Amino acid sequence: MNNLPDHKPLGQEEFRGLYARGNGYVVPDNFFSDCLNVEYPEKEVRTRRGSELDFAATNIARVFRYKRLGETPRWILLDRSGNLYDSLYPNNPIYTDATFTDFSMVNYNNRAYITPHNRTAGIAGKSVLVYEGSGTARLAAGSAPSGFTLVASNSATSGNCEEGIHIIAVAYITSTGYITAPGPTVFAQVTSTGGKKIDVSSIPVGPASTSSRVILATRSIPVDQFTGNQFGYELYFVPTATIADNVTTTLALSFYDSDLVDSADYLIDNSATIPAGVGLAIYNGRLAVWAANGDEHTLSLSRSGYPETFNGVDGKISIDPSEAVSGIRNVAEYRKNLLVWKSNRTYATSDNGSDPSSWEVNSIDKAAGTECFGVATVLDARGTNNDRLFFADRSGLLCFEGFVKRPELSFNIEEIWKRINKAKFNLVQVVDDPVNHRLYISVPLDSATAISHLLVADYSKAFTVYGTIDEKMFKWAYWQFPSVPISIVGDSDATTFAPNLYIALTAGVYRIKSGLTNDFSNAIDSWIKSDWKTALVGWINHFAGIKARAVGSGTLSVTLYGHNDVATQAVPGLPLNASQGYELFRLINFNDEFCSVRLRCTTINHYFQLNRLEVFAKPLWFTRPG
Repeated sequence: MNNLPDHKPLGQEEFRGLYARGNGYVVPDNFFSDCLNVEYPEKEVRTRRGSELDFAATNIARVFRYKRLGETPRWILLDRSGNLYDSLYPNNPIYTDATFTDFSMVNYNNRAYITPHNRTAGIAGKSVLVYEGSGTARLAAGSAPSGFTLVASNSATSGNCEEGIHIIAVAYITSTGYITAPGPTVFAQVTSTGGKKIDVSSIPVGPASTSSRVILATRSIPVDQFTGNQFGYELYFVPTATIADNVTTTLALSFYDSDLVDSADYLIDNSATIPAGVGLAIYNGRLAVWAANGDEHTLSLSRSGYPETFNGVDGKISIDPSEAVSGIRNVAEYRKNLLVWKSNRTYATSDNGSDPSSWEVNSIDKAAGTECFGVATVLDARGTNNDRLFFADRSGLLCFEGFVKRPELSFNIEEIWKRINKAKFNLVQVVDDPVNHRLYISVPLDSATAISHLLVADYSKAFTVYGTIDEKMFKWAYWQFPSVPISIVGDSDATTFAPNLYIALTAGVYRIKSGLTNDFSNAIDSWIKSDWKTALVGWINHFAGIKARAVGSGTLSVTLYGHNDVATQAVPGLPLNASQGYELFRLINFNDEFCSVRLRCTTINHYFQLNRLEVFAKPLWFTRPG
């Protein structure tokens, strides 16, 4: 070591993550020129956590987390044959349709609402499904009673029905609380003599999804004023006229006109099915679905509190149908507003207390958009994190804070973001872990037509004193797995509420877990490659040694890289120990303008935690000899 005192120690105790912007060989101090499978705890870089199998499955196309109060969370997954499965019933699909290529899902009141799509629009001719966790999914909503004749007549029993004509109809109530449009096609009529009940018979038995039925009636209509138009008079829910079964076929009604106060007229325009869209969201108690096939510029919203009740006329909003690049791709709530994205546009609307067709739509940004999975879920929920929302645009990862903030949050990895296959950008999926301040983004890089990598960003040190985010303080890394990621899901542990990241791979769904040092018995190839270090810019330097403050397991291999990675040199590795009591040192003999050091673990259960790296260098010559 006699040759080291005249060498300058080029130390690094801060690890700011991957840098790939502009010239690939101009990397600021403390960044990495490259890395793989690492993460950034406080003041160190380490091999990322390993993963273990959570649920075995094959041929997965997409997964979502299904949660019911008081129950263990489940997986709803779609395979590439169009089979939807619930992980609680792994042997039998809950629904099968070979046309399903992808899907989106939301949890609402212990139910899962599912829409099949092709990542551009809903599957043509298909509808939104509802699943209550019992092993079989069905079409959401329901058809009006039909194919029968409802009979209404004056009863011999005294009652309160007032003199005049009453129109009588019936509606089914499904197990999810949806009330169908009234039926039959021709409503029953009875001319009440007054002071009697009205007997209703031939009440139909509904389909299997029916939990109860409800009788509807008009107030009394004077006989000489009756026009014969059954839709010309307001229908009301008759108090105490809900039949709490799907068996009874007769009922006696007794009501005063003044008892009829709860209008049922809105049921007439109820859609029997909900056309499948490219996404689902919950906003102000409403279920939102958008971009049905052939109707890609339309956002449909249910009645508040009734997620399956869609008005086919007044429940729709048309979002800039003159925009010819794409239809609606994504929707999310932000500060009581509803943000709407197309591939290259951002809009906003809000609930004004009236029908959605009356809501005002404003353009927010005409140069920023996203695709169907590009808005970050906050763990497993769609929405905002501390008044900010992340979304993936083709130009970069963007942040919405009442406006679209620029520069892009992917500023430090601009060149990597450019490598995302833009033709497959609708595969990009974003998950936000607001507890650990990490973003996970699944991306297809270069010519990949499926997800190839996860881009992981640690933004824990990116907050400014003003509460904003500094994009230059994001710490980025690549992650890879033994097989390519298909789908990613964030969630909170049901017991500890700690955040979890799940990744669907070829053989099932896997959980990233602290304390694991392998990926389900596969090695985690993890490494960092430092910036290009030099004692004197422009000179040929002699690099004589490296020192690392590190702990871990196994051997940390060391490779040196010169200017433009032309010259390389492998040197003996550094032995790692979980309770290392000294800094690791290795003499080297490397001459070049620059030296970048790669430290790597490649063997199963080998890992490293590094919190200091030093390279010893001195200038030799102004130019190369000869």
